[in-house]
Amino acid sequence: MVKLTDFLKDARKIEPEIIETRREIHQNPELAYKEKATAKLVADRLKTLGLGVKTGIGGTGVMAVLQGTLRTLDEKTRKLAKAKIAEVTRGVSRAFGAKAEVDFEKDAYPVTVNDVHVTEQAMKIVKKIPRTKVRVREPIMGGEDFSRFLHEAPGTFYFLGNHNPAKGCVHPNHSPRFKVDEDVLKLGTASLAMLAEEFTNPKN
Repeated sequence: MVKLTDFLKDARKIEPEIIETRREIHQNPELAYKEKATAKLVADRLKTLGLGVKTGIGGTGVMAVLQGTLRTLDEKTRKLAKAKIAEVTRGVSRAFGAKAEVDFEKDAYPVTVNDVHVTEQAMKIVKKIPRTKVRVREPIMGGEDFSRFLHEAPGTFYFLGNHNPAKGCVHPNHSPRFKVDEDVLKLGTASLAMLAEEFTNPKN
């Protein structure tokens, strides 16, 4: 959990920038509704933080656009979280005399939920590959387009193990230091071929 002292520590790191910004604004005063230089300064600062920016709001107003992802392990929790995020965001904004709009992507990926029966069958099939280990892992908060297929037909999403400290393969796939143990690729190829053959065999 983040501690209050962590916020102070981070604030101290950007203290020179905070002071510079304050001085720049107060050394260049502008009339109300004509704060073009101030608006540009604020917009530029927000952009450096990686935020989307809309300018010209009500004349010289600047609005930051905060984007992110919402991930849950079931649709019921997702629906509740969306409602709560909108409620809290609007409430906090209203408390400071501001207005916030919360928009969620209408066609977002649904939750990826494996079919229990298909998963059990797939595990039995893949275990036939010599020297392989197959296990069910804890749920993760990944966003996955394969979830759309699972809404159309029963299936299972699985990972090909790549952890091999001896070869330096210890970082997750989205890490810039991700390294592939190419020796496992043949196992992935074999598993996909075996599953395709077994699940399309009319005798099974």
